[in-house]
Amino acid sequence: MNVEANGITEIISMSALHININNNAIGSSNSSVLSGNNIFARNNNLTDFKQIRISPDLVGLYLKTNQISSIPNFTFVSASSLFFLELDDNHLIDIQPLAFIGLKDVVRLSLNRNRLVYLPAGVFSHIEQLSFLRLSGNPLKYISNQQFSGVLARIGGYTGIDLSSIPLLNTSIEVLRDLKNIEYLSLHQSFSFKKYFIRNTSVQADTTDEFPRLVIFILSSLNLGNQCKELLMKNLEVLDLSNNSFTSIPRYCLPRNSKAYNLDLSDNEIKVISNDSFDKQQQFWMLDLSYNNIISFEFGSLQHQTYLTDLNLEGNQIITLDSGYLTFSLKSVRINFESNPWLCDCDLIKTFLTLPPNEKSMKCFQPAAYAGTSVAELAAADNFSCRPQLCSPPYQTLLSFVGDKVELPCPVRHSTSSNTYWSVTLQELQFSDRDTFPNGVSILPHNALLISNAAKNMTGFYTCWSENEAGQTKFTLKLIVKEKLRENIEDRTNYSTMLVQNWTDNLQCGKGRIKMCGSRQGTIHMNVGVGASRLLAGDNPHP
Repeated sequence: MNVEANGITEIISMSALHININNNAIGSSNSSVLSGNNIFARNNNLTDFKQIRISPDLVGLYLKTNQISSIPNFTFVSASSLFFLELDDNHLIDIQPLAFIGLKDVVRLSLNRNRLVYLPAGVFSHIEQLSFLRLSGNPLKYISNQQFSGVLARIGGYTGIDLSSIPLLNTSIEVLRDLKNIEYLSLHQSFSFKKYFIRNTSVQADTTDEFPRLVIFILSSLNLGNQCKELLMKNLEVLDLSNNSFTSIPRYCLPRNSKAYNLDLSDNEIKVISNDSFDKQQQFWMLDLSYNNIISFEFGSLQHQTYLTDLNLEGNQIITLDSGYLTFSLKSVRINFESNPWLCDCDLIKTFLTLPPNEKSMKCFQPAAYAGTSVAELAAADNFSCRPQLCSPPYQTLLSFVGDKVELPCPVRHSTSSNTYWSVTLQELQFSDRDTFPNGVSILPHNALLISNAAKNMTGFYTCWSENEAGQTKFTLKLIVKEKLRENIEDRTNYSTMLVQNWTDNLQCGKGRIKMCGSRQGTIHMNVGVGASRLLAGDNPHP
C-alpha cells in the first residue's frame, strides 16, 4: 500500500505486506497500529514505537526523520525476522541496555545523526548477525573498549561501520583493533582517531595495524597534514584521504604491494605533481586530485600506472598541459580538466586537439579576449589567432664595432593581425618607434631595425614586440658596440659586416642553417677572426 506524501495525519486502519506512508504527518495521536512485512514511515511525526506492530513477520522497518527519543528495553523482543532497522535523523538520546534483544537476524542498523551521547556497554552484542552499523553524526563523547568486541564479525557478508563526525573526547586503540576484520570503515572528521594515523607520536609505530579485509577506508577531513603513517591494507579498493591539508602527494602512507584501488586526494593543498610523486608499487584505478592548488602536473608521474582509467584534475590552477602529455602512453584514461584557469594559446590548442571527446569540457581563463570561451569552440574556429611565435631564443647578444651598418631582425612569425613595434633602452634613455629613435636608427618594411652607422653610445637593449588578441611576444637583443682594431681596419670592417649580415639572415623565420638556440643555458661564442663581430647566444640581456 502506497499513500506517500499525502499530508495524512491519522490512519484508521493500515495492514499490508508493504506499507509506504513516507512524507506524511502521522504522529503520536494516531489511533491505529501500522502492521506489515516492510513499513516505510520516513519523515513523519512518530515519537515512539507504539504505532508500530513489532511482530515476527516484520522484515524491514524504516523510520528515518521522525521524533523518536528513546528505545526501551525489549522493544524488539518479538522481531525475530527483522533484517533492516533504520532510525536515522530522529531525536534519540537514550538506548537502554536490552533494547535490541530479539534482533538476532538484523544485518543493518542505522542510527546516524541522532542525539546519542552515551552507548551502554555491549548494547549491540545481542544482534548476532549485525554486519553494518551506522553511528555518524552523533555527539558521542566516549566509546568503551569492548563496545564492538564480537560485533560485525559476520563471516561471508559485507561488514562495516560508520563512525564519522563523532566528537569523541578520547578513544582507545582497542576500539580499532576490535574492528580490524571489517570491510568498510569511515572515520571522516572524527578527530579522536587521528593520533593512530600520524607519524612521530608515542602511539604505536610508524605503520598502522593491518586491516586484512578492509575494502573501503574513509579517512577524510582529519587534518593529517604530511604526517600520516604507512597504511597496511592488502585488499583495499577505495581510500579517501580528501581534505587533509596535504601539500604534496603523501606517497609515504599510501599502501604498497596492494592491488589497484581508487584514491581520493581531492580538496587538499597539493601544488605540484612531479615524476616521482608516486611509488611504482602504488597502483590506482581512479585518481581524484580535484580542487587542490596544482599548478604543474607532469604526466611522467603516471608512467607506471597500468590500471588507471580515470584522472580528475578539476578545479586546480593548471594553465597549460605539460609537454609530456603528448607522449603520455595511457591515452585511454578519462581525464577531467574542467574549472582550471586555462591559457588559451597555440600550444594548448594543439594539445587540446589530441584529447578524446570526453575530455574537452575546458574553458579559457586568459587572455581576457577569450575568457569564458570553450576551448573546443576556439579549436574549431577558422579565425582563432595564436599569440605570435618566436623562431629564435628570446634573448640574444651581439658584439659589433663602431661604424658598422647593423640590421637587427625581429624573429617573429607574423600574422596579418599582429602589431609589431620596437623599444630601445640606451643607459637611462628609452625610445620606441611610436616616438623618435636616435639618429641613424630606423625600422625597415620587414620589421627589422636598421642602425646605419653604429656608435659606442648605441650600446643598449633593443626589444621587438609583437602582439595580437591572443597575447604578446618579445625578442630582446643586447647590442655592444666597441672600437675597431687599427690593423687592417678596412678588411676587418668588411668581414664584420658580412658576419652580422649572415647572422641577421639566419634569424629570419623560415631560414636558419645555423641554430642559435642551443640546448642549455650559457654563452656560445662565434669567433671568426680578430676584429670580427661576435654573437653571444643564451645570455639574458635584461639590465
